[in-house]
Amino acid sequence: NAQILQTPNGRSIGYVTVKDMISQVGTPLANAFATFRANNVQELVLDLRYNGGGLVSMAGTVASHAAGSHGIDDNGMGRLFARLFYNDKRSGNNQDFTFTQNNWAGFSTVYVLAGPRTCSASEQVINGLRGVGVNVVAIGDTTCGKPVGFLPQGDSCGTTYSVVNFESVNARNEGRYFDGFQAT
Repeated sequence: NAQILQTPNGRSIGYVTVKDMISQVGTPLANAFATFRANNVQELVLDLRYNGGGLVSMAGTVASHAAGSHGIDDNGMGRLFARLFYNDKRSGNNQDFTFTQNNWAGFSTVYVLAGPRTCSASEQVINGLRGVGVNVVAIGDTTCGKPVGFLPQGDSCGTTYSVVNFESVNARNEGRYFDGFQAT
């Protein structure tokens, strides 16, 4: 869900809802932000109130669209969006996700509608944007507080186990937001 709204003083606000961090979001999200760019949208409201999470890679895509050039370093490379840390026995699985270049300035401030059902990968969007200096204004209620993730594993009996495998931090090594992000 995406639309452009006009304030009484003539500013354009892009509003987009992202309910799930799944791969099917990619094309509609790219189309929404292309429309925002084409219409010189000046403000962004990102509605993550009912987003329970999903793929870290899709959270990085959402954040990349919002951040634009803020997520790119002076050499044209994507800055760190999220680093996944596994325990010391699995540190070889540690993984970095970076912002992607999308050739536009992005927003220096992003207004995020959040609540107790804003979890996991949607919280990574908030944390990742803050890690590269984007001012994230959280509106609503405290998020659920899940800076960790899992890789589901099945057994030979048809049971799937989802135990915590990793924790996530941003470019400033900030994480551990187990109490969630409070509204600002």
